[in-house]
Order: sequence, then C-alpha cells, then structure tokens
Amino acid sequence: MPSKTKQVHLMENLKIGGSLFVDGAKPTVPAALTNQALSPVIQQLEIPLSSFSVTVTDTGGANGGYGTQELLTFPSKHVLLLGCMMDLAVVAAAGIAADATLAFAIGTAAEATDDTLDSTQADRIASTACALTASAGSCDNSGPAAPAVVDATAGTSKLHLDVGCPDADITASSSVALTGSIHIFYIDLSQGEA
Repeated sequence: MPSKTKQVHLMENLKIGGSLFVDGAKPTVPAALTNQALSPVIQQLEIPLSSFSVTVTDTGGANGGYGTQELLTFPSKHVLLLGCMMDLAVVAAAGIAADATLAFAIGTAAEATDDTLDSTQADRIASTACALTASAGSCDNSGPAAPAVVDATAGTSKLHLDVGCPDADITASSSVALTGSIHIFYIDLSQGEA
C-alpha cells in the first residue's frame, strides 16, 4: 500500500510547466545556459538558446575544426534517457566559409580533436549536416534510436553539443551562434526505490 500511495502522489504532481523534483535530484546545467526542468518523474529539460556562441577551433590541418558545449550533468543516479531533440538556427562567424557544411551532434563525450563526430561524441543524436548559405543555416534532429539506461551514479555523466567543420571550410578559429532549443527527456529510475 505505501508504494501505491507514493505512485499516486507522484502522478498527481506530474505537470507541465512545473519544477517539482523528488529528493532534490536536479540535473546540473552550466551557468552559461538556462533551462526549464519539468515534472518529477519524467524529466523534460528545455535549454533555450539565443545567439549562443560556441567556439570552433581550427586544427590548422586535415582534421578541420571542432567545438563543444557541455549541456548538463545528470543527477548522481541511474536514469533512463528517453530522447533528445535539437532545433537550431546557425550563424557562422568569419573564418568559416559562407557555404560551409557543418556537423552537429549530441553525445556523452566532448569533441576535442577533429571534425569527425562519431562514437560517444554522437551517441545521443548522430552527426547531422548543416549546409550554410550566406553563413546561415539550420540543424534539426533527434535521437537516440532507442531509450538508453545511463549509470550516472558517479556524478560525472554529461551530455555535450559537438560541432565539426571540414578543413576545406575553415581558415581560422571561429565560432557559431546558435538560436533555438535543445530538449532532453529522461526518467529518474531511483523514483521507484524505497
């Protein structure tokens, strides 16, 4: 009976637009970003962006350019990642070709070497092409293909937005300005614990 009562209590408090959390299990978002966290069990984290700048580092060779932005650190618990969605308008600064084809992904690792977004740099949303026209473009995608359990108990499990730019499209370290939003949906699996 106690577990049933707890379940009813949680469902009664499940609402859109709230900021209710059970035992303080909030995700940590870098100070540079703002967010809205919704519902105590099914968490919807919305990160709105308005001309948010991400540095793109030119490697000076065939590895092209890369950039990364930490999005969040999960609470120190087991969580079920249901999905992520990005809807971004992109404006590239000088140093990136006006007709460049950039790549964006969301992963558990930060890109730190080249323009190839793969493996854990793109394990939540796969590398997604963004073709620019007059230095502007858009990038929309979602993932992963199936829900994934994340062992975040060490308190170090993160999500990153990663950016890649081919060598042919970058002549100097630069930046991209992002406007739009990123949504992350997950369940705190510890809610069923006693």
